Amino acid sequence: IRENIEFPLRLINKIGNIEKDVNSWLDKLYTKDEAELIRDKRAQLVSKGQYQRCAVARSLVHDPEVVLADEPTGNLDEARAIELLKILKKSLNSRRSIVLVTHDINLALGYANEIWVMKKGEVINHYKKNGGKSSGWSDREQKQYEEDEGSAGSSHSNQIRRQIEKDL
Repeated sequence: IRENIEFPLRLINKIGNIEKDVNSWLDKLYTKDEAELIRDKRAQLVSKGQYQRCAVARSLVHDPEVVLADEPTGNLDEARAIELLKILKKSLNSRRSIVLVTHDINLALGYANEIWVMKKGEVINHYKKNGGKSSGWSDREQKQYEEDEGSAGSSHSNQIRRQIEKDL
């Protein structure tokens, strides 16, 4: 696991603080006991969730401008998935973007700034967080939910969720 996280740093010859960088990511993504247990284990000998967190560390350790993440929480329980997403979101800065592929609508609504819905390889809808609305979401046409506007207890976020479910 340690070598997996070190690998991108070695590729770009950024080995000055390699041990500190690796330990920092181990601390962020694992409990202290878990980090000690898996640190020197081969990737094939750890759980899928442990390896998935290692992959996230490996992708972020060298501070890339763009991160591509395909179902990064797929093998994690809900609590660990939330922690991982918080780490991903916190790692964003003015020059970093994360493109995250997921089937989890709640994850997308909770953490994304934009959602692109695809079906059969084509983009069929696009939603963008909108700072001007209290819900934070708007669709590209901004008119789809007129029929739902009068629904008691129906939030705009739930309307977006229902529309994405229809899209799929």
